[in-house]
Amino acid sequence: MTGLHRKDVRRLRSSAPSVDGRKTANRLALLIGHWATAPDFQGTDDRPRALLRETTEEGPGFDELVRRVRLDAAPGTMLQALLDQGAVAEDPEGRFQLTLRALVPGTGSKELVAAYRATLTAHMTAATQNLLAESGDIRHFDRVVRYSHLTTESVSELDTLARAEAQALLERLNMRARELQERDADQNARGRFAAGAYILPVLDTTQKDAE
Repeated sequence: MTGLHRKDVRRLRSSAPSVDGRKTANRLALLIGHWATAPDFQGTDDRPRALLRETTEEGPGFDELVRRVRLDAAPGTMLQALLDQGAVAEDPEGRFQLTLRALVPGTGSKELVAAYRATLTAHMTAATQNLLAESGDIRHFDRVVRYSHLTTESVSELDTLARAEAQALLERLNMRARELQERDADQNARGRFAAGAYILPVLDTTQKDAE
């Protein structure tokens, strides 16, 4: 029907470009960050507004969001990716509500692998440059708080506190970074910035074993 030989079909299918997990993760993170902080996409309760696909009197729609973030991707593709990741939910009226303030890729997904690589690379680069820095060099901020001999309840309390504080800090940074990026858009700016946080609670399982 196509006029292609089966060998050609096999060759074309084997050479088809694979999904770039890192690029997809970056695009989704940018979309979520803009949706969560840009004034035009906030509701009266200072929460991200539910969006229709098209722009209406209520404000810009999802397709306009993708255009403003300047993603080289179809809005429908980005919307489906957000739905697949559980970051967006559709209500009965056809509006799309942002359910997550940060991208949390699914277990084993290409996006999670890409996020792991990006996070590990940034942290290792900062730590390595600090390790190799000579006297007088400016060092990257890299700090950690460690405590032991804690009960399971205490570890859980610290875990909850750390998550809330880290999320609040990252949201403030995200909001300001978006504002600065929009300001710098026409200046051929090449600077990059990364800030992250990790939390590693290790629960005391000996209490449960004793029970």
